[in-house]
Amino acid sequence: MIIHSFLPRSTVNGPGVRSVLWLQGCERSCPGCFNPEALPVRGGREVSVAAVLEWLPAEGIEGVTFSGGEPFLQAAPLALLGREIRARGLSVLVYTGYLLEEIKESEKDCWIDLLSTTDVLIDGPYLKDIPPNHRWAGSGNQRVHFLGDGIDREGSGIAEEPSSQGGEVEFSIDSEGLVTVTGFPEGWT
Repeated sequence: MIIHSFLPRSTVNGPGVRSVLWLQGCERSCPGCFNPEALPVRGGREVSVAAVLEWLPAEGIEGVTFSGGEPFLQAAPLALLGREIRARGLSVLVYTGYLLEEIKESEKDCWIDLLSTTDVLIDGPYLKDIPPNHRWAGSGNQRVHFLGDGIDREGSGIAEEPSSQGGEVEFSIDSEGLVTVTGFPEGWT
């Protein structure tokens, strides 16, 4: 798979402490995209599912978030990765610009495979003019779907229904001094 970047620990990309894998490539090019450098299909770096599994912390995380770019453009390797992550007792959260209905109605087996390994799907394109209505969404049109049993809906701190809860931002500095800014700060465009 072609990835844009990886963050071993985050608290703003889904419930609990999670690793985050940003995929390279997206065909939507939503105006105001948070990750414009992840949009070109060419770029990023090629890594194997096994390599990503080695990057995951041995303990201290509750799951892995797939973000983008667009994860469903690389659904086949992500479905395999998702199965391995869930076999470790961790949850999988996927951000996508596609709607759940589009994914289910597609005739792409790999999309259905990825969906089958997904505990929480946050769907819908980023629309910069619609303020977020829940903590892990970039814009208010995006919906949260609890699909698997890897995340406790009531205990997760996230509601399926819209709320006035705004987003959060997180800054990380790695051992080489690279700063990563992630999350969904309210009013970010």
